[in-house]
Amino acid sequence: MIIGITGFNGAGKSTVAKYLEGKGFLYLSMNKILSEECKKRGLSDDRDDLVVVANELRNKLGPSALIKITQDYFKPNKDVVIESLRNPEEVRELKAKNRFYLIGLNADINLRYMRARKRARDSEIVSFEKFAENEKRELSNTTINAQLLLETYRLKDFEIINDWDLDSLYERVDIILSLIDSMKNAYERFDNSYVTIYKFKEKVISRPFKDKYYLNIAREVAKRSTCLNVRYGALIVKNDQIISTGYVGAPRGVMSSLDKGFCLRRQFNIPSGSNYEICRSVHAEQNAIINAARAGVSLLDSKMYFFGEKYDKDGSLSLINGFPCFICKKMILNAGIKEFISVNESGEIVYFDVNDWRKQWQERDMLDDQVKYSAKY
Repeated sequence: MIIGITGFNGAGKSTVAKYLEGKGFLYLSMNKILSEECKKRGLSDDRDDLVVVANELRNKLGPSALIKITQDYFKPNKDVVIESLRNPEEVRELKAKNRFYLIGLNADINLRYMRARKRARDSEIVSFEKFAENEKRELSNTTINAQLLLETYRLKDFEIINDWDLDSLYERVDIILSLIDSMKNAYERFDNSYVTIYKFKEKVISRPFKDKYYLNIAREVAKRSTCLNVRYGALIVKNDQIISTGYVGAPRGVMSSLDKGFCLRRQFNIPSGSNYEICRSVHAEQNAIINAARAGVSLLDSKMYFFGEKYDKDGSLSLINGFPCFICKKMILNAGIKEFISVNESGEIVYFDVNDWRKQWQERDMLDDQVKYSAKY
């Protein structure tokens, strides 16, 4: 198992990593590895130089460069904790090949400043205003090969608001470890993750992330599906308000496959993903968009949350990668929806920027034009 630690300056990343080291994890600090790289280059290892060197490595080796370097330190059959992940591609690289979980740490900025000042060397001590200014500058990066802390932090599996004492912090880390240990399948991966763990009046309180909250509602919507093969639920949210829902099912006022007791596509052995015109159902994404239109609600700059399950041969349900078909994708683009958020077959929340789909389509259009031009001339 690999646990990654991300979070803001002074939030307690190294404290959590050292605590896990005491529990037998191999502790790898990105900052220490970058410090060694700084020394090789004759640079100081202050925060600014660490950021510069990290960005140079990403520009040279790609956005997940630091993970490629870090993996040289891994040991066989050893759990690992990696401190200070700051680029989303680092997280995706680790998730693709490992049993990986990301813990995000945050705290009130005034408290984080006091902690940072307490541990800083004399040359690094700055005013609160400078501390806040530096943080704002670091968080404003948008280049893929740069430090992208906010985007990385969004990919967290667990969050701790580290505003209490050390014992409280360790207690919440232990709760996260117990949650991870209880994950036996994809459903439990989703159900037990994506929570913020607070300490309040000597009680530990678990609160789902906002994205999980909406996905859980989409999960309930999916239970209304009338398809005999899958059940999908879609939820459209704008300005943090639910404005439309939809599930896969027959048009209003007509019999569904569930009513009839058979699926026409199955009877004709039509492969999944083809010949949608033969299906009686309207897709969940389409129904959510249609229902918004019936209510006269604009979808510009909204988000769509999507949860999907499939029926296995024994009648049981399993998670399915939540991704729109080609027709739904076109409708989502034209509706002005800006983000598509779903759950994959492993129980992980995944995020798609709809504008990226548009860019990919435009790139293919350019390639098609080049092929046509070459063929003509």
